[in-house]
Amino acid sequence: MKNKWLMMVFVGAILAAAVPPNGFARQTAQDPGVMLRAAIDKEEVEGDLQGAIELYKAIVAKHSGQAAIAAKAQLRIGKCYEKLGNAEAVKAYEAVLSKFPKEAEAVAEARGRLAELLKEAPAGLSMTRLLPPEARQLEAPTLSPDGTKLAGVEISTGQNLAVYDLASGKLEMITKYGWEKGDHFAWVPIWSPTGREIVHQDMPFGAGGAYELKITDLAGKSRLLAKNPDGGLAPCDWLADGSAIVAVRANKDKAAALGLISVKDGTFREISPLKRPFETAGDMPSYWMSATADASPDGRLVAFADGPANGGRDIFVVSADGRSKTTLIDHPADDMEPRWSPDGRHIVFLSDRGGSKALWGIAVREGKPEGVPFMILEGMQNSDLGAWTKSGLQTWASMVMTEICVLEVDPRSHVAT
Repeated sequence: MKNKWLMMVFVGAILAAAVPPNGFARQTAQDPGVMLRAAIDKEEVEGDLQGAIELYKAIVAKHSGQAAIAAKAQLRIGKCYEKLGNAEAVKAYEAVLSKFPKEAEAVAEARGRLAELLKEAPAGLSMTRLLPPEARQLEAPTLSPDGTKLAGVEISTGQNLAVYDLASGKLEMITKYGWEKGDHFAWVPIWSPTGREIVHQDMPFGAGGAYELKITDLAGKSRLLAKNPDGGLAPCDWLADGSAIVAVRANKDKAAALGLISVKDGTFREISPLKRPFETAGDMPSYWMSATADASPDGRLVAFADGPANGGRDIFVVSADGRSKTTLIDHPADDMEPRWSPDGRHIVFLSDRGGSKALWGIAVREGKPEGVPFMILEGMQNSDLGAWTKSGLQTWASMVMTEICVLEVDPRSHVAT
């Protein structure tokens, strides 16, 4: 009996020894979970994307019955192809949807990647010159809401409000001022939402610092909207319904406030004090006052730039009733001239944060930032922003032209010949 038991043990040992020592390892290696971990290591640790793709494909081919793991492998095939810049990524993600429709997590991620890969690429920026070189000079031009006309200030015979028709090339003087004593001068034109009227500064020469705003139609008929005997007053924008003008008003010590002027009765209602005083260039208000604020397309919010007199500005958003205020851009750079996009989803602005002035943008929701600012266009050193209409964002630039002349002189006497 003892011999029989020993024989059974010995045979058992022989049978066990007959199994190859790496057999268990091979069986383990065929486990889909183990295969997936090995493929991920090859992708992320070794950086062998093509090798990882082959392993992921093997998992999908051999273990499609284990849908959760196979769906993950198929999803990662798409990710590897994306890293390789290969268009096969789209097919890989589509395979997740078709082969594993019940794997909700993988399907949702595949749909997201497909939406990102298949979305239409932006057309890019295109620049169109609105004023031809031979046209008369228009200062502070701004594009009409329908994109067909430019309103600006023409200064050849007087400082007049003028409108340039882009289709016909015709410049029409809306006011008829000269340079004589008693004449007025126009400045800072802003189109109404209908495009039938323009609000602008309109002040008599020698007014002693009293600023006036007038609303003038395209036929030249004007009415006084508001007057500030204490100091500066500059229009910035209209509310979308045309009921009020967004404006900056100063008191006697030049401290400024942003507010709304009723188109009906000319009353001013403050919505936010400003740190920056009302600036002038000589006897003229500087253009930045009109560029400092812009109303949202729905008229509920106003974006504006503000900061200390000798420091950089930031961008803020305040509700039209003045009850809430949000800091949209807080940066050491000088950020200025915010403009709402026509759909209200972005605000663009000028900033020198890159070392020179450039056009930047930021996504917004309910007046609050979504994400971080992004640069759109460099080379805006001499530029200001006009209106953003459905035709595009209008800019304008001022340049100082200098002529260099040669005068012949006698080399001995230095007398002109």
